[in-house]
Formats: sequence, C-alpha cells, structure tokens
Amino acid sequence: MIENIREREKAIFETLPIPKAVIALAVPTMIGQIITIVYNLADTWFIGLTNDPAKVASITICMPAFMVLTAIANLFGIGGASLISRSLGVRNRLRAGNAASFAVFNCAGIAALYAIVLLIFRRPILSFLGSTESDVSYSYTYLFWTVIVGAVPTVMNSLFGHLVRSEGASRQAGFGISLGGILNILLDPLFMFYLLPEGNEVAGAAIATMISNVIASVYFILFIRKRRETSVITFRPTVESYRNGIPGEVISVGIPAALMNCLALLSNITVNNLISVYRSQAILAGMGIAKKINMLVFQMTQGIAQGVLPLIGYNYAARNFRRMKLSIVTVFGAAFIFSVCSMILAFLYPNVFISSFIKDHETVMYGVRFIKILSLGFPFTAISYTGVTVFQAIGKKFPATLVAVLRKGVVDIPMMFFLSKILPLDGIAWATPLADFTASLVTIILFLITFRKIWQQ
Repeated sequence: MIENIREREKAIFETLPIPKAVIALAVPTMIGQIITIVYNLADTWFIGLTNDPAKVASITICMPAFMVLTAIANLFGIGGASLISRSLGVRNRLRAGNAASFAVFNCAGIAALYAIVLLIFRRPILSFLGSTESDVSYSYTYLFWTVIVGAVPTVMNSLFGHLVRSEGASRQAGFGISLGGILNILLDPLFMFYLLPEGNEVAGAAIATMISNVIASVYFILFIRKRRETSVITFRPTVESYRNGIPGEVISVGIPAALMNCLALLSNITVNNLISVYRSQAILAGMGIAKKINMLVFQMTQGIAQGVLPLIGYNYAARNFRRMKLSIVTVFGAAFIFSVCSMILAFLYPNVFISSFIKDHETVMYGVRFIKILSLGFPFTAISYTGVTVFQAIGKKFPATLVAVLRKGVVDIPMMFFLSKILPLDGIAWATPLADFTASLVTIILFLITFRKIWQQ
C-alpha cells in the first residue's frame, strides 16, 4: 500500500500527460486559493453589511500586518516545497525530510515571535499602518484575534499546504486550505450577528477567522501523521535539518515570495497613508475593497503557478527538460488567459464587484474609480508572478528576487508619491499597473537569459 501511494504520486511528476498533471496539481490549488480569497473577502463583505466605513476601513488598515504572516508562510513554504520537490527528483528522500523539518519548526517559531512583538508594540504599529481615532478600537480588535492570537495557526495552515503539495498530494492540500475558508464563511455571520452583542461585528469576524485557521491546521497535522510512513514531512526536529546547506537553500529560494508580501505590505501602508491625507473613510474603504479584488485576481494567478511548482522543480532536478518546458508553457498560458478575462470583467462591470461589498454610495464611487485602474495590471501580474514561481521551482534565486522587488517596492512606492502629485488620488492607483508592467518586461528578459541553453535541448 505504501509503495502504491508513492508510485501514484510519482506518476504525476514523471509519466502523467502534462495537461492532466497540471490539472491534477493546479486545480486543487486554485480551488483552495479561491476559497481562501473568498474567506479573506468574507470579513470585508459581512462587515460591509453594517454600512459603516470605519469598520470596513479597520480591515484595510490591518491587512499589511496580516500579510506579514503570509510572507512568513511563503518564506518557508515555497522555499521548503522547492527543495523537497528537487530532492525527490533526484531520489534523495532524506534531504527532502530534513528540509520539511527545518521549514515546519522555523516557520512556527518566527510566527510566534512576530505575534509577541505585535502585542507589545500594537499602538505605534497601528498608528504607522494609518489607523485614526475613528477606527483604532476596531483595528486593534481585528489585529488581536487574527494576527496576534491567530499567528501560528494561520502560517501553519498555509505552510502545510505548500509542503503537502510538494509531494504530489495537491488534492489533499487544496482540501485543507479550503476547509479553513469554508469554516470562516460559515462562522463569520454566526459570531458577528448571533453569538456576540450588537456592535461587535469586527470582533466576531476576527474570532471566526482565527478559529477557522486553527481547525484547518489540525486537519493538516492529522493528515500528515496518517501518512507518516510515506511522507517526508516530519514533526520531529533534527540536527541534520540545519546542515548541508538546507537553511540557506530554503530561505534563499523562499525570500522572493516573502519579499513580495513584505513589499506589498509597505505598498499598502503607503497607500493608506497617502489616502489618509484626504481624511475620508469612504476613500480608504473604496481603495481597500478595490485592493481586495486586485488581490483576488493575483491569488488566483498565484494558485495556478504555485500548484505546478513541484512539477517544474522535480523535472528540472531529474533533467527531464522536455517535460519541464511543457509544464512552463502550460502554466504561463493558463495564468495569462485567466488574468486577461479578469481584467475585462473588472473593467466592464466594476459596480457589480464593488457594490457587492458595501452599499454606501460614496465608497462604491471611489471603489469603481480605483478598480478600473488596477485591473489594467492583471495580465502583467500573471507574467511576472508566474516567472517568479518558475525561477523558484528550479532554485534560481537572483532572477526571482529581482522580479519580486521590482513588482512591489522598488517601482510602485516611488511612483505613488510621484503620480499622486500629478494625478491627485488616481495617481496612487496608477502606480500598481505601471509597476506590474515594468516587472513583466524584466521577467521576460530574465526568462530568455536563464533558459536560453535549456530551451534548445
């Protein structure tokens, strides 16, 4: 039975036709991403039912702090998954297991340390994130339950998804991620409108999110323990996990993904602070909703790319370049087509998307204005992020890091300050598609350089 499981999962990497292999890996990941996105949007949607821009704005303000948890999970999850899949490609299960051990224990430890820092310095941090007197109590409540109490389960839920997927168990990884999302959608209204007194909607949404991530993490732990005879993922810390270049390999490959999250955090902080000058909760809430929709499209693209990362990494290490190239072409095509369709829908029907979150007329007006601009960058996001994922899959740190910092931080933040002077308010939004366009051009150049020799084989 153990051998059958291993052979079944190995077939995805080695013999299954590429379209079927991509579907087997990417579709569960996409479904998990969709549900994750929906549950991230669920808090905004349910709190939007209060028609209180201050409560909606509190979620926007806390988003950067929550994104740090995603950065921590991606640092160890993507870095660990890449090394695991490449190690399995050369039949080195011992190294794969040590990489998994390093990722699990260090991810949990750093998440716990981050939660302690936030708890101690919560007031200056919220002020830095753009919180004002009208929303500070809501912001702290949301921050406390989702990011401070929920830090470890949130990162472990995402980390386990990456690691389980790296062994070919994409369907189970997708189920685990989806479980947390579905529970959050169900628990949100229960805590917001029934279990807690009126006026505590933000606290209810936050508690529901935290509990959902705890349950999803428990699912992954039980699943991994059940497969302990066939899985390389272990909960036992080992000295070997800190040797033979494992820490450097995991962290250096994971850094681009973590950087994108951290720089996106700085980008969101910059947006919040530039918008706070206008002293309008409607503008802040409108931008927050538009950014959530922008994040939805990005995470869907991310799901397509990350699902195929183990397939690319495995075949690169095994030197099966034909299969690797077909995988890359397939994932690029799927991500680009999806993002173009998303751009068209967002540009033609912005009112439908924004008004589904909140009915406040002024907030909808600003949200429509912002999402039309942001949607123009969707296709370029597909090119740049898929490129980053391919570079990560084969262990190419420099091109992955360069594209990551160009997409968020190096280009968009200076552009926000520059364009906000030329085009007040709209210029802040225009910085995002311009940064994505720049990053996509650099991705294409780096891709041609990196794969020049391999593509001829």
